[in-house]
Amino acid sequence: GVTKSIKYRSIELNEEQEQFIYGTLLGDGNISIGSECKNPRLRIYHSIAQEKYTLYKYSIVKSLCVSEPKIRYRPLHGVIHGGIYFNTRALPCLRIPYEITTKQGKRVVTDEWINTISDNKHAGLSLAVWYMDDGWIYQKLNSSGNRTSDRMSINLGDMTEIESDILQEWVKKKFDITSYIRTRRDVCKNGEYIKYLVIGKRKDMIHMKEIVDPYINKIPEMLYKTNLIF
Repeated sequence: GVTKSIKYRSIELNEEQEQFIYGTLLGDGNISIGSECKNPRLRIYHSIAQEKYTLYKYSIVKSLCVSEPKIRYRPLHGVIHGGIYFNTRALPCLRIPYEITTKQGKRVVTDEWINTISDNKHAGLSLAVWYMDDGWIYQKLNSSGNRTSDRMSINLGDMTEIESDILQEWVKKKFDITSYIRTRRDVCKNGEYIKYLVIGKRKDMIHMKEIVDPYINKIPEMLYKTNLIF
C-alpha cells in the first residue's frame, strides 16, 4: 500500500552497508530487478559450509531484509548440496548501487564503481568482503609435499582486461598493495580467459592481512584465508 511504499522510500543505506554491498558485488553478491519490481534487491547465497559468514553478511544488512537467512538442499550432479541464502527487500536505496555496478543486466567493473568505494573507516570492508568471497591462499609445496611459501589470490573470473586493470590499480592506489594479474589461457568463460589478482610479495601480503583481518577475525571459518607462512 501507499504507507508501506513511503516507509520503504525512507530507508537509506549507512556507510557500512554501502561499502559492504559494493564489496560483495565484486565477489559472490548479486543485485537485480525482478520482472514485477521497480527496485533492485540484493541476494546473498553461499554453501552451508559458510553459514557463519552468511550470517555475518546478514548482520550488516539486516535492516534491509524481510526475513533471516534460510537453508536449502538441492541435488547437483547426483549429490545433495546445502546452501544458505537471504534476500533484501526490493528498495529504492539500492537503485544507485545497481546502476553503478550493472550495465545492461550484467555486472561491469568501472572507475565509477571503484571511486564510489569510500576512503572512510569502512574502506577496508569492501576489500575484505571481496577477498572472503573470492580469495584464497595459494600454497607452494616442495618435492616432499611441504608448504614452502604462499601467495594471496583473488579469482577475477571472466572479467575483461580493463576490469582487471581497474581493480589492480584500485588495490594499489587505495591500499598501497602491489599485485599482478595472472591469466589462465587454458580456461575460457563467456569469451574471456579466467584471471586472478595475485599478491606475491611478503610486505604486500602482510599489509593485506592487516587490512582484512579485523573483519575476518569475526568469522572463525574464514581464518584460513589469512593463515600465511613466510
